[in-house]
Amino acid sequence: MWTSMTMPAPEGGTLTVSRELAEVEDAPDVHWAHTDRNGHRHTYTEEQQPTEIRGPTGRRRKDQATHYPTLRWVIDREWTCTADHGLGLSAGDPHQVEEGHWECATCHQRIEPGHGPAQFATGQETWELTETATNPSPEWLAAGHVTGMTYRHNGGPQATRVRHLTPAEGRALMAGWARDDQQRRDHEQAVNVANGLGYPEEFTR
Repeated sequence: MWTSMTMPAPEGGTLTVSRELAEVEDAPDVHWAHTDRNGHRHTYTEEQQPTEIRGPTGRRRKDQATHYPTLRWVIDREWTCTADHGLGLSAGDPHQVEEGHWECATCHQRIEPGHGPAQFATGQETWELTETATNPSPEWLAAGHVTGMTYRHNGGPQATRVRHLTPAEGRALMAGWARDDQQRRDHEQAVNVANGLGYPEEFTR
């Protein structure tokens, strides 16, 4: 699923940001809480903490952190997978898979933490800047994809172009716009104060 947001550019034109939203079906329930049959309380915690992991042979380790500090992860099966899973892996890049279950770290009762509604994670982004210029130079036309050209009787040709930006370029452009807008606001405020005190506008320059 894609979402788009279009905003006006300060000197005319528009900036359109499109983002891909990938659904995360197995999102944890951040409000999950459970008391097992032996009275042990288990909850989801925002801050992750080291969790005990027990392997099939009984070996233990604490090399991972989870949101369930009162549970431990028990590995039921370990195997090597060579599937891609859409992650860019190939058959030549095998990876280890651990299948298991959660249990209470005190009484060993099997526990299934709650799962919340599907959530969305941001994926790919596209940034497009649409600009319009009158009597554009060849350099201006070459810097983007020209999508239209109109000719006015007295005003000369008017061209519209689209430039594809990287996310870093788009954010830097927006930061520059915000900085210029703040400087303009600061100058207008200084002029108003100077006028109120009877000083000429040159006093604010």
